[in-house]
Amino acid sequence: MKTVNHVHHSIDGKGLMLGKPAYTDDLADPNSLTLKVLRSPHPFAKIVAIDVSEAEALAGVSCVLTYKDFKRIAITRAGQGYPEPSPHDKFVLDSMVRHIGDEVAVVAATNLRVAEHALELIKVEYEVLEPVLDFEKAQNNSSVIHPEPECHEMFPIGFDPKQNLAAAYHLEVGDVESVLKECDVVLKESFYTQAQAHVMMEPHAVNARLDYQGRLMIYTSTQTPTHVRRIVATALDYPLSKIRIIKPRVGGGFGGSRQVRVKGSNLRIRLKLELKDILNGVEKKVKVKRLVRAEGVTYTSCDTCKGQGSVTRISNTILGRMQTSAACPTCHGSGEIVDQKPKGANAQGLIYKEERVEINIPPPDL
Repeated sequence: MKTVNHVHHSIDGKGLMLGKPAYTDDLADPNSLTLKVLRSPHPFAKIVAIDVSEAEALAGVSCVLTYKDFKRIAITRAGQGYPEPSPHDKFVLDSMVRHIGDEVAVVAATNLRVAEHALELIKVEYEVLEPVLDFEKAQNNSSVIHPEPECHEMFPIGFDPKQNLAAAYHLEVGDVESVLKECDVVLKESFYTQAQAHVMMEPHAVNARLDYQGRLMIYTSTQTPTHVRRIVATALDYPLSKIRIIKPRVGGGFGGSRQVRVKGSNLRIRLKLELKDILNGVEKKVKVKRLVRAEGVTYTSCDTCKGQGSVTRISNTILGRMQTSAACPTCHGSGEIVDQKPKGANAQGLIYKEERVEINIPPPDL
């Protein structure tokens, strides 16, 4: 009885309470590209034309992706085992949008501000279609939500896209009608509830990189890393052996973190090459930004942190008296305060200097 009736401390509780990096976004490289998604303003429409040229020309934008940049591979986003018991009726990006907020285009940029500006420069022409807003009127509706021929099911689940049926089954135990005839009172009523969603604290998040062997490393807040790996490999037509999924500490799930999806305003993609070039498998010449001291700048030691770059805080917690260090709010961790700085220098008197480095980076071996 070494365990029962004994107090045991949480294995990871202390680290989480101290704010140690544990979750997906904590593990994102600060030099990663930031991803923003352009979303549909219409509940049901077809993209007639899309122009991303101005967004691609914006300084700081690494690439802009639309449905034209992906193969027409139908997938399911539900991580529900294999064979998957849900219709393959989704694409990474599609020429049709089926709800307000559906994905239209993706921008990868050096920071959030640039990415959001790039979204404003994308021009989209839609053919607005009649939406199906009542599920009870969906079957055999004149508006077919999934007319694309690539949609399919892996085994019979009652999927019938021409009738707008995602799945159907019929179940009856015993002779129901005979039992109802013998009842003194029979009540028949339809009940409707409001829309519901799982309320985990951590939003959907992901960051990715290519490792030294050319493998795609994905950190994501998922409950089902095996399913994510399989679905991503299928969607990108990328070898399964070249993908590794790492599931850090997940801030709640309840089933809502099983599907393959990414939500949020500041999503990071850890790829050193542009996403489009990685998927197309071409060589890339990179432009490197390096941080240099600006000329004509003088520095003084920070009075707050005494030149150490950090300040110490002492607080009382449930674990006792705790001493923590944090970056100095005055000098931002540099230990120095800039007296004079030229235009373009940051708070520490540093400026970015761009240089074109002629380095041919080969594509990953597929």
